[in-house]
Amino acid sequence: MKERGFKEVPHTADWALQVWAPDLSGLFHSAAQGMVSLMGVELHPDSLSAHFFSLKNSDPESLLVAFLSELLFITQEQNQGFAHLALAIDGPVLHAALSTAPVMRIDKEIKAVTYHNLDIHWDGDRYTATITFDV
Repeated sequence: MKERGFKEVPHTADWALQVWAPDLSGLFHSAAQGMVSLMGVELHPDSLSAHFFSLKNSDPESLLVAFLSELLFITQEQNQGFAHLALAIDGPVLHAALSTAPVMRIDKEIKAVTYHNLDIHWDGDRYTATITFDV
């Protein structure tokens, strides 16, 4: 299995995504890539701009939901998707630097990132999590 990545997993009513990485920032990055992939986001190729944000939360699961929710807001409400993403996680604080571009197309929208069965787990070699999206 790849060092960092994501794959869609079956879910009865919503979408679920399994993600893994050797560190938390990699896990968050894989989750962001997976969410955008599930949505089928296509960006305008020639118009990049910079976007920065920071988030603070009490635990990694809440920070992951807040992070993905912020990306979802930027994509669906501000019509900007990320072409490149750099993350730094320092305890309860996440700093994100994005290169964004206008969204040309979204195949399927996500209503919300949920806490349903969300548990970030360290197995000794890597972090894993399964994220459920309300569609």
